[in-house]
Amino acid sequence: MILILTGEIESGKTSVCWKMLEHTEKELSWGGIITVDHGKDRFIHDVSTGEEVLLSQRIQDEILFNQSRYHFHQSAFEFGNKVLEKCTDIPFFVCDEVGSLELDNKGLYSIFHVLEKRHALCSLLVLRKKLLQLYKKKLNSHVKVFEVTLRNRNQLHLDIVKYIQKL
Repeated sequence: MILILTGEIESGKTSVCWKMLEHTEKELSWGGIITVDHGKDRFIHDVSTGEEVLLSQRIQDEILFNQSRYHFHQSAFEFGNKVLEKCTDIPFFVCDEVGSLELDNKGLYSIFHVLEKRHALCSLLVLRKKLLQLYKKKLNSHVKVFEVTLRNRNQLHLDIVKYIQKL
């Protein structure tokens, strides 16, 4: 089962993910990646190990892609893809910040390969609302969509947990 968590930029998608992981850490085994901000820098966080690698920043040095206001580091994508590839058998999987790069087989490109291998397992993708229809078409499968809004972002993690527990 593929779940999609979507919403506008800075609507609280990643915060909902963090709350969900914290709420279920004792009962559900999660794997995958989620982002975390430290100042102006954004890191990829391995949910299983806690390891973090710099994903993006607003200054230029070892830059792979310049996508909107962020400059991405190739080493973070390499790290992220390695983490994702290990998640084919983990019961609960999250991949935060998938976007247009992945649709072009860049960035966290292994996400689609991993999802193909995860037939009966629960996968949660986090993406911006403007990309929802493109991802639904690319995934070519039934997905359950949860949208983060200012109104529901403080309790949406509980709704997602209830849905997962019914699976």
